[in-house]
Amino acid sequence: LIPGLHEHKLYFSADVRLSVCKVCRERVGPKTGGYMAFQCKKCEGSRRMQGFSVCLQCYRKQLAKTDTSEGLLRGDKGPRAPVVYTPAMYLRRTIRLIRPFMGVSLLAVVCVTVTQLSRVFIPSYQGKVINALIP
Repeated sequence: LIPGLHEHKLYFSADVRLSVCKVCRERVGPKTGGYMAFQCKKCEGSRRMQGFSVCLQCYRKQLAKTDTSEGLLRGDKGPRAPVVYTPAMYLRRTIRLIRPFMGVSLLAVVCVTVTQLSRVFIPSYQGKVINALIP
């Protein structure tokens, strides 16, 4: 049930003929993604065109509009729930992504390590040099 679209529950129908989408006002058929639609069984009149029906395209659009929950990944096939990654999964994924650049990446890690170690140990050696020069 999509709030704001229709007050009753909509049911999927795989073979809909002589029906008009109440959202886009197109006849359900090739233009609307096929002869499939969501229809209301309570609003169905004596003729099918009087009932409430929504084509698949409009239903998907309305569903995407109402689903405003944060953290969903949206793609061509619709919204997907996010995958929860553990730290080990992040590490494996990072290694897989940097595999073509492994040499450059290792060089960068070595350079950063040497720089940080020198920032830690140089003040100690500077102090020893100054103490040796000044009696």
